[in-house]
Amino acid sequence: MKGKISTLRRKTTLIPKLGMYIRSATGDQDSLQRQEKSLKAFIKRRPDLRKRDFEIYVDECQSGFKPGLEFLRLQKDIRDGRVNVILVTHMDRLSRSISEILKIFHLLKSKRAELVCTGEEVEIVRWPSFPLAIRGLK
Repeated sequence: MKGKISTLRRKTTLIPKLGMYIRSATGDQDSLQRQEKSLKAFIKRRPDLRKRDFEIYVDECQSGFKPGLEFLRLQKDIRDGRVNVILVTHMDRLSRSISEILKIFHLLKSKRAELVCTGEEVEIVRWPSFPLAIRGLK
C-alpha cells in the first residue's frame, strides 16, 4: 500500500520593496550618482528600511514636467504592490508638475504607501486615521 504524501506549502508573503527614484533633466551622471549615494546612505541610517530590498528607477535626460518611462514603471509597481515606499532626494526629483505630484499622492494614499523626500527633511506618510500626513525626518 502506497502512503499518501502530503505537501505542506508555506504561504509566502511578498514584502514590497523600496523604490528609489532618481531623475536628471540633463542626464548629468554626477547628479544621478549623488542622488543614488544619498538615498543609499539614508537607507543605511534607518533601521526600519535597512534590511528591505530596493529597486532603483532612473530617468536620465527626463524633464520633470512629464513622467518618464521609469517613473511610469515605478507607479505600476506601486499599483501592483511590489513597492510601498518611494525614496527621492527632493520633491522636484519626483516631478515638477503639481498635477503629477497630486496623482502620485493619490496613488500612495490608495495603496497605503509612503513617500520619503530625504533632502526636504519631511516624510509624507499614510496614516490609518488621516488620508495623508507630513512629518519631520529628524
